Amino acid sequence: YSPEQTEVEDTLFRQPALLDKALAALTPSDDTRPEIFFLAAAPSSAQDVFAHEVTAAQQLFDQRFGTRGHSLVLINDPKTLETAPLANNRNIAEALKRIGNSMDAVNDVLVLFLTSHGADGWISVDLPGFRLNQITPDGLATALDEAGITNRVLIISACHSGSFIPRLKNDNTLIMTAARADRTSFG
Repeated sequence: YSPEQTEVEDTLFRQPALLDKALAALTPSDDTRPEIFFLAAAPSSAQDVFAHEVTAAQQLFDQRFGTRGHSLVLINDPKTLETAPLANNRNIAEALKRIGNSMDAVNDVLVLFLTSHGADGWISVDLPGFRLNQITPDGLATALDEAGITNRVLIISACHSGSFIPRLKNDNTLIMTAARADRTSFG
């Protein structure tokens, strides 16, 4: 018996309910005007700064850009295992799908903010005791496409995040990265 195994199982078992609760708080698009939807993910628990960045960004977008009721945060942090959905590939894809169903595909815009560690071709997804798949350009592009989200602003704050640009770029997407494909973000 290992307490870590029980926590992992309990955490994974809780995910559908946590995600459903967070997504149930989203309000559908107002068809009379374009709106912004905001999804932020902090998939690395390696440093508290990632969780702080996504929660601060959500507050800023809710206050300045009217995303209250249209914003969601996913966090990998041992302190939020019982309160926030994990920032893993499955939850990100499901959140995108449900947000896509709430949006007006022609007029609304999704702002997706990812902040983590990274390397060429992947963004770090980690949480102690869990073995999680990294976020890749192909996986993220597939999730966005399958969600039917047309108008996208993608903010990727990670080393080598420029490596995501070739796979994610299109005529309806604005991409901002913290670094070129061959560079770290800091130093």
